[in-house]
Amino acid sequence: MKRKIGVVILMVVFITMIATTIRIIEINARYPGPEETTYSMGETIRNEDIEITILDSRLGELEDFKNGAIFQDSLETFYTFDFRRKVIVLDVLLENKGDTTARADMTQFVLESGSWANGWDLEFFRYLNDADLNMLEIPTNKQQKVKLGFFMYDFQLSQSDWNNIGEKPFYLVMEIYPEKQQVLLDVK
Repeated sequence: MKRKIGVVILMVVFITMIATTIRIIEINARYPGPEETTYSMGETIRNEDIEITILDSRLGELEDFKNGAIFQDSLETFYTFDFRRKVIVLDVLLENKGDTTARADMTQFVLESGSWANGWDLEFFRYLNDADLNMLEIPTNKQQKVKLGFFMYDFQLSQSDWNNIGEKPFYLVMEIYPEKQQVLLDVK
């Protein structure tokens, strides 16, 4: 009797595994991953009415991006952690090519490297740009340069990845679905 119950349980588990596998395959076939388009730094990417160009990318310590007393007042107390961290700062040129004032939603930008991904830091953005907004308004045919700052902490990466962080490829991802638009950064 116990043997029959064990066989029935194994059959139910096996059938459930097969049904789950079939369902996963069906869903992946119906909703494929996004197409990827990779740009190089300096190339212009059109996102609705705004053209986006990544001008520069730098990897360093938070202290490398200090700006005198402003840093002391706004960031030093906010970013006192016991973790090791690195910062990547991007210089981004936004240009409105539309017929009306455009709003650049800065929240769409994500930095990726392998399985690691992180959004930009709002407080650091405000500090780097002396701005209070994460939605920028750009008049017709005008440009605006902004700096985006991304933090990486040692606990987010394996020890070997952390030790070789300057050699990893980093991408700035701007759109996810249906097309993944990304810029391969030349991090220095």
